[in-house]
Amino acid sequence: MYEEQGSFFEEDYNGHVERFEEMLKKNESYFFDVDVFEYLAEHYLEDGNLSLALKALEIGISQHPSSAIIILRKAQLHTSTGRIRSGHELLNHAEALDPENDEIYLTRASLFSQEHKHEEAIKNYLIAIDLADPETLDELYLDLAFEYENIENYDQAIKALKNALSINPDNEGSLYEIGYCYEQGNKLEACVSFCKEFLDSHPYSFTAWYIMGNAFSRMEKYDQAITSYDYCVVIKEGFSSAYFNQANCHVQLEQYDEAVSLYLKTFDYETPQAITHVYIAECFEKLNNNEKALTHYNKAIELDSELSDAWFGKAIVKDRMEKTTESVDLLLNAIQLDEKNAEYWHVLGEAFEKLDRYDEALNCYQKVVDIEPENIDAWLDLSNVLAEIDSIEKATEVIHHALSINKNNEELMYRLVAYLLQVGNDKKAQDQLQAALTKNYDAHEKLFNYFPEAKNFNEVLKLIESFKN
Repeated sequence: MYEEQGSFFEEDYNGHVERFEEMLKKNESYFFDVDVFEYLAEHYLEDGNLSLALKALEIGISQHPSSAIIILRKAQLHTSTGRIRSGHELLNHAEALDPENDEIYLTRASLFSQEHKHEEAIKNYLIAIDLADPETLDELYLDLAFEYENIENYDQAIKALKNALSINPDNEGSLYEIGYCYEQGNKLEACVSFCKEFLDSHPYSFTAWYIMGNAFSRMEKYDQAITSYDYCVVIKEGFSSAYFNQANCHVQLEQYDEAVSLYLKTFDYETPQAITHVYIAECFEKLNNNEKALTHYNKAIELDSELSDAWFGKAIVKDRMEKTTESVDLLLNAIQLDEKNAEYWHVLGEAFEKLDRYDEALNCYQKVVDIEPENIDAWLDLSNVLAEIDSIEKATEVIHHALSINKNNEELMYRLVAYLLQVGNDKKAQDQLQAALTKNYDAHEKLFNYFPEAKNFNEVLKLIESFKN
């Protein structure tokens, strides 16, 4: 409101600041116009002096008790400091004095939003939209859309955002938000249709091309996504997010050289990110270029030593290079940064098993199933080690426990059959085999893959044959 810096207008108001502070210092009462009190409050708020801003508004209300605007400014100050109840009371007072002031309803909407009363916030935004200056409506529709998103009403949010874009098609915030709403509402085809229609009228909207690329990518139409991102970066060459997402699409298509080039392209337009180096390293892993993979994992660690995925990725490469002892140390670093990551513990268990450090492997696999009881591979690995170094009986107990959590899992059921056969409990083995065949006949090869000797048990073969049809 007070932007004419250096003008007589602002100098005049600055004089009022001195006069106001003189009044407070002398504990006297000077008269100021309504617009001066507005300026004083804004001046002190910009300086971070909330107490003087509030003081100016309170004196302003005492001098101009019928001024809705000063009461509104006090309500806004209370709203910004979390004084919800008094904010509502002040807004009710302001509304009684000036019911056509759209700012009153916008401020009330903000208050209701703070209280998570989103339906009430929506009602007030709709009133404000009816009263507001048409030039501000695109931003109001965007605010309205946020409230619809808060109650997960994405259809209404999309309608609000379309209204915003019909008023101001250059409102990038509304474009990004509409893409988000289509995604959250699982309406990716509709998102593509919207973008195509929008681009018919606004072909140079890089944001619309970007959103359409994202929609195609989530639909796993990676070639079409790549084309959309191409148009995006032709229009806005330095849009690094488009290069990054385009690289991700090439990864999905197993075009790793192209992906690397695009990931590196992002560094031309933004500060190199550690996670991008991780993605580049993963591409080099797929290309069987361990040295370059290590180079980029090291760069990631240099940029962010607390990025656990970088330590983990480096560990994987070291293990592939038959440097498993080094891999263990790197995995321990990753776990120190993310101790609840089941994958890290699982790979560490496999590394310990390679090094014949079975007790440590057992501890790792146990950690995995504690974190992810549904992780079938970890239960099987845990039982494998027990079967190797301790006893089949203990391995059997583990599988029984795993089945109590993951009922009727075919992998576990066929593994239990194998263990029961190995300990000579043929009757229970047949009962368990019958249950497993009933669950999934085609998976019975899992039994022979783990325990080929099962083919020597005639009763096993007969039972499998009986289920064949």
